[in-house]
Amino acid sequence: MIDVTVPGTSSANGRRALHAAFGNDLRLYVVTVDQQHERVTFRVEVTSRTLDNVIGLLIASLDHATLGRAQETVIRRARDY
Repeated sequence: MIDVTVPGTSSANGRRALHAAFGNDLRLYVVTVDQQHERVTFRVEVTSRTLDNVIGLLIASLDHATLGRAQETVIRRARDY
């Protein structure tokens, strides 16, 4: 999970760029739209990718983005017995 802030007052362009970069691996939440400072913050969760891969794709996909603290998590599923 990582928070990403991009310039603008609409989340549409950021959402499109993130969906294009990560496809079905993406879980995306709009955290804030700051009209006064003209920036949008997303909370990005990506499955099936390494943290390094996620950060690399974020940098390549979003101009002028500010990346927040990144946290890698592992989802464990109960085994079928």
